[in-house]
Amino acid sequence: MDFTEYQKNLEELIDGNKNKINDENLLNELKLSVKGMIEDIVSLSESKKTVFDSVTVKKSIIFLADLLLNVSIDNLFCKLVNKYTELTYNWNQNCCQDKIVEVVCLLISRLEETRTSMLVSIESMKAINERQKDLAAWTPPIFELAKEYLDQLLIENETKKGVTE
Repeated sequence: MDFTEYQKNLEELIDGNKNKINDENLLNELKLSVKGMIEDIVSLSESKKTVFDSVTVKKSIIFLADLLLNVSIDNLFCKLVNKYTELTYNWNQNCCQDKIVEVVCLLISRLEETRTSMLVSIESMKAINERQKDLAAWTPPIFELAKEYLDQLLIENETKKGVTE
């Protein structure tokens, strides 16, 4: 995939998440930062000077981290966050080397790993819970025999107590 396809995919993901990102200015800043980072990476590959300002990227990545923490998340939004974070991290490592951008990218990555892990755990717990319900409803026949035997012993014991008193 070349950079123009990558940019197009990211812009489609941004447009697909308009319901999460209600601010038109922020949507435009995300698109602008994607375009600027890709242009910088292309310039760098051609041994030209990079010119894109890191302020817009920093604002955008912090905004996405905030959304990740505070908004209900679906798979489409996660794709956007992952792709944008990947692009931002690579751009930052090669062009800008801003420590804050690096830390926020790593934070987002870890948050997404944690979220994925928690979703897998939740699904596993649901499956275990369903299986436990099925097992709890079933009792082996030996338990029924043991219960009858125990009841007989109790009756005999009470009978013996009544006779000795």
